[in-house]
Amino acid sequence: DLRMGAWFEAQVMKIVKQETTPDTDNPSSSQQLNLCYHVKFDDYDDEVSELLERDIRPRAGYRMQWEQLSIGQNVMVNYNPDHPRQRGFWYDATITRKVDDPKKLYCKLMLGSVDQEASEECLIKFVDEIFRIETKECPDQQVDEGETRMKKPDCDHCKDNPSRRCKHCACSQCGGKNDPDKQILCDECDM
Repeated sequence: DLRMGAWFEAQVMKIVKQETTPDTDNPSSSQQLNLCYHVKFDDYDDEVSELLERDIRPRAGYRMQWEQLSIGQNVMVNYNPDHPRQRGFWYDATITRKVDDPKKLYCKLMLGSVDQEASEECLIKFVDEIFRIETKECPDQQVDEGETRMKKPDCDHCKDNPSRRCKHCACSQCGGKNDPDKQILCDECDM
């Protein structure tokens, strides 16, 4: 997310070369070649978004062990700025404090895309789900996808559990999830 700095998983659909025009006010500037990535985000609509190379990177798939974490290290953490005790989105963060007993990890989240300003220090709830930030490697050096990261559920009431009845995200009368015609949706969600 280019505004808040969260990272979302996506598939690259195609890559297009784009040429930038030189700045006429700056005679030393030259024409540059940029790559534009057309991506489709996982778990979202089929809409394809265009992103620059600086806004994408390989999926984080290596879960770090507690012993591997150290102060000053940049990692990927799950955090919910609105409800810190609930699962949220994935952010880059810098570890500021680490307490071993009980396990507590404090980080500063990197917010935004280009300038990346740090947030206030945050207590990370999911300390066993800290991932290494992957670097852009050559395709022949890429390893397997790694471990799947947990995502924020669409429904905070049933946590997207398909076997649990929920009147908030399913049938408004019985809570069943097997009859989509009885589910109440707003006009925006019903498209």
